[in-house]
Amino acid sequence: AEFGNWRLALAAYNAGDKAVRRAMARTGGDAFGTAASALPEETQSYVPKVMHALGWFGGPVLPGPEKESRLQQVAYAVGD
Repeated sequence: AEFGNWRLALAAYNAGDKAVRRAMARTGGDAFGTAASALPEETQSYVPKVMHALGWFGGPVLPGPEKESRLQQVAYAVGD
């Protein structure tokens, strides 16, 4: 609830909430796809991997990103 969507919450779990807030402030974005470029590379790949794993293991499918991004494309390539 603090970040308003699952992707930012996962990014905060991985990089810390302060890092996500800084990334959002730097990019002016309130979505993972926008703020991701200001996050550590590990977090940029962590979030799509977790989202992919949720679908791979039959977990709940969380709402998708607002727009297609390079990060989303990486998520599907990693698990195959």
